[in-house]
Amino acid sequence: ALLLSHPGQDVFQCGAAVAPITSWRLYDSAYTERYMGLPNVTDNYKGYEETELSKRVDGLKDKSLYLVHGTADDNVHLQQALHYARALSNAGVVYRQQIYPDENHSLSGVKHHLYRSMGNFFSNCFKKQVPQESKAGLRNGGSECDVCST
Repeated sequence: ALLLSHPGQDVFQCGAAVAPITSWRLYDSAYTERYMGLPNVTDNYKGYEETELSKRVDGLKDKSLYLVHGTADDNVHLQQALHYARALSNAGVVYRQQIYPDENHSLSGVKHHLYRSMGNFFSNCFKKQVPQESKAGLRNGGSECDVCST
């Protein structure tokens, strides 16, 4: 999501963020501070600010983002995705959000559904980018997701 939202980046038009850390301030402080230091001006305030995804949503206005999280994630809490979703909504960014009830960080109980959903998301996103005349050479004429039909 950070790469997708980078100013001036026009290579990637679609992206997925699965159980993302959107703000290091909201993550486990023992782990975060070990690698990033403290979020103050004498240590690494700039590092925390530059990686705060909620402050980088304007670059997503013409892109497609799929945001996924499990409600029982005790590694990256659901608060991270909700914090990001609020920023996306406030900025007028259209995005797709998938919440999996009672799923932890690995989303192991819904992997098949997650992969099918992501396949559909990317298939739809890529279809919007491929000129109609180019689709004739694609398998199935570019009309259906190969991953999703299995």
